Amino acid sequence: RSQVAVWALTEGDGDEARAGRTEEEPYNPDFEIVERIIAELPSADDLPPRFMVKWRSLPYASATWESCRTLLSYQQAIARFRAFEQLPPAIERKVAAQNTRPPKTSFSKITSSPVYKAGHTLRPYQLEGLNWLLFSWYNRRSVMLADEMGLGKTVQSV
Repeated sequence: RSQVAVWALTEGDGDEARAGRTEEEPYNPDFEIVERIIAELPSADDLPPRFMVKWRSLPYASATWESCRTLLSYQQAIARFRAFEQLPPAIERKVAAQNTRPPKTSFSKITSSPVYKAGHTLRPYQLEGLNWLLFSWYNRRSVMLADEMGLGKTVQSV
């Protein structure tokens, strides 16, 4: 059941002529295989739930909303998506949060830069950024390091 797409030249003057494919291109059957489910719209007003589907061999920009009726043969993909979306039980989340970071009283400021490859060190403003990130982590604050390009955000976060 292979379909064939044929592209031709679009007529126009000079630069306006757009060249398309002139040879026959076989249809890729991967385009009909669900790679993964990205999102779900719950059922409403007697309509079945809909799922955002990422199709194999196609970019995410080509993902489409599909009815659960369309995806009858892909129940495993739906089950994987729903399992992934489930939060762990509250007690597990609480225990994990308590055990992942040391107490905030154990924070100590780094006064000198670590030495990296080829003897490189952090600049003073990078060291200040590193200390701010560490202080925020010890205090269980979610933060984002943002600065101009080329000032060393990557080395501060690594």
